[in-house]
Amino acid sequence: MIIINLLMIFYRINYASAIIYICKERIKLDSIMRKNERASLKERILTLIAEGEKEIAMLKEHTKPVSPENSLGRISRMDAINNKSVAEASMRIKTVKLTKLRIALTHIDNEDFGVCKMCNNTIQAARLMYMPESTRCVRCASR
Repeated sequence: MIIINLLMIFYRINYASAIIYICKERIKLDSIMRKNERASLKERILTLIAEGEKEIAMLKEHTKPVSPENSLGRISRMDAINNKSVAEASMRIKTVKLTKLRIALTHIDNEDFGVCKMCNNTIQAARLMYMPESTRCVRCASR
């Protein structure tokens, strides 16, 4: 009777470890992006980086100091200063996104690219195409 109980416990432990192993291997296979998906994502990142650099260059023109000219009235000058601060905020956001895109470009060839940093599940391909700088899945990002 003891031997049968020991065999049953051994069987359950092996069965459970086999299931865990299969699940881990499935996650590994799911997390590895296909080569064509990586190539198209890499192209998308390069395109977004080029667009971001152009937008930042354009925003730099709008963030130059507002010179006190005689033709500007007090309200017009306040409006120009307000527009400048909006352009500065937009430029900061674009610069952060550009930095994240460059980091994503350097990590795209890693095996763990496309894996959520919080829960280790795969990040959906559609999310990565829309936001290639994402390091978290939709569920973890919404928390």
